[in-house]
Amino acid sequence: MRSDDLARQVARELRQLRQPGAPPTLLPRVMSAVHAWAARPWYERAWFTWPRGIQATAGVTLVLFVLTVALLGPAAFAAARAIVASLVTPPPRGVADELRDLEHVLIVVRAVWGALVQPLLAYAFPLVALMSLVCGSVAAALNRVAFGRVYQS
Repeated sequence: MRSDDLARQVARELRQLRQPGAPPTLLPRVMSAVHAWAARPWYERAWFTWPRGIQATAGVTLVLFVLTVALLGPAAFAAARAIVASLVTPPPRGVADELRDLEHVLIVVRAVWGALVQPLLAYAFPLVALMSLVCGSVAAALNRVAFGRVYQS
């Protein structure tokens, strides 16, 4: 028997087999899992499905945290270095060196922020916000056109 004949015979035999059926308990279990998934509170869902006010608050909090770390970091590490120096006399060489290196890195980050990022932020933020709105609008339009429905979580 040639391989072509064997392939045709196997395909014919496979077509004659009946399709396996799902167990009768599958649909109720799937539906209960879907219902439980949809009934989750907002804070257990994806960030994009949170209420808009909470999204804005979380975004502003994140930005403020990053700015605080970037701007107050050198002073905080200088204070930490002073505390370590007062507690351990003389301070361990490795700890003091690492704190000094980290302080230098944060000073450079702050300088780069002040020289490059901060002047462009007034122009970049509205541009990024506009691009985000356009991308969201295009995604919503494609979702409506391609799937004929509104996005749901």
